[in-house]
Amino acid sequence: MRMIYNDLWDDGTVTPSSAQPGYAGANTQNQFTIKAWRTTADTDENIVLDYGSAVSADGVAIIGHNLTASATINLQGNATDSWGAPSIDETVTSRSGVILHWFTSGSYRYWRVRIQDATNPDTYLQVGRIILGPRFSITENGQSSVAEFPESRVRGDRVSFALSNEPYADIGPAHREYSYEFRNIGDTLKTAFDTMTAAVGRHTPVLFTNFDDNTGSNWDYIEPIYAIVNADQQPDWLGSGRWTVSLSVREVA
Repeated sequence: MRMIYNDLWDDGTVTPSSAQPGYAGANTQNQFTIKAWRTTADTDENIVLDYGSAVSADGVAIIGHNLTASATINLQGNATDSWGAPSIDETVTSRSGVILHWFTSGSYRYWRVRIQDATNPDTYLQVGRIILGPRFSITENGQSSVAEFPESRVRGDRVSFALSNEPYADIGPAHREYSYEFRNIGDTLKTAFDTMTAAVGRHTPVLFTNFDDNTGSNWDYIEPIYAIVNADQQPDWLGSGRWTVSLSVREVA
């Protein structure tokens, strides 16, 4: 199980290769994915992040996009704004939903997402959100998740009923929620949870995935999601430096 909650992408200056009016590259730094970056073409586009100084990352996510399965995506990192032979050049697999890629950590001032999607039927590329940062791996005693947990498929429909019991509904979007209980964990992981929740509270969305793999083989069952922490932390002290900690996450748009 992994998260990216320290999103470095939000704190630098972004420069897109192109942008349509009202769809600036800086929209990828807005937590609402509906405020998107949209290019003027689809053959070869990119967006560069200048952080001002070197920052370390080992995970990237692209959210709220229109990219096709045949898109070629590269995550690149370099000490200078020069991309002939960047120090990091990772090929990212395109997929519907959240695109997620883990890589060997690197520390660079400049980061770039390059996208080539010449067969895109929209004839432009659109990205609602980019998350770039260090991963938070939730691992204890060799286990990276709990064996059993509930998945809730929640509807946003608003329903009222007439006196004669006919339903009247405003149809809303669906979202997923996951709840976990990590039992008998040590002080180190408990402190890591404290740091994470202090940073994002219940207000700032994060990247969350139940599975650690980079191929997406398990994502047919449980996809990575863009989510908020959905409940306050109430750690239970078990004594001898051991804790039980719960985590609930709610998918957002």
